Amino acid sequence: MRACESWCGLCYENARGRANHRGHFSYRPYVTLFLPETTMALKKPSVTPGGASSAPLEIDGGILGGFPELWSFLTDAAYEDGTRRQLATLLVFLHEGRLTVALNDRDNQRTVFASGDTLETILKALEGHLQCNDAEWRPNAKSFQKKSKNSS
Repeated sequence: MRACESWCGLCYENARGRANHRGHFSYRPYVTLFLPETTMALKKPSVTPGGASSAPLEIDGGILGGFPELWSFLTDAAYEDGTRRQLATLLVFLHEGRLTVALNDRDNQRTVFASGDTLETILKALEGHLQCNDAEWRPNAKSFQKKSKNSS
């Protein structure tokens, strides 16, 4: 690395970190932190021409196996008429010292919350609401954003 004999704008840009001109003062050689073989550990699976299956997932429900309506809501990839649906998600967290569960219906952009003392009581409550179809669903924040963009 040599410095130019008089004032040089390229040396000045290098010194300030605004640029990186080879052959000028404060040139920083590029360093690669990742080896090409190790950059992506997760490979994208190949998609079959038929697309995703609409059959229920064949996995063990564990504690959720005792709640068939909730398990079906989480794992059924299609409605009764055969149209595909996005799978729901179930999030368990502590909110203000209480155990809380959020059941997110991604296909209809809505969420229902339940809280209680134990996970089992919360899951029983969700199961009952899904069976009676009387859950208090709240629209997701994304649905508000989509409506506001369309209305303007």
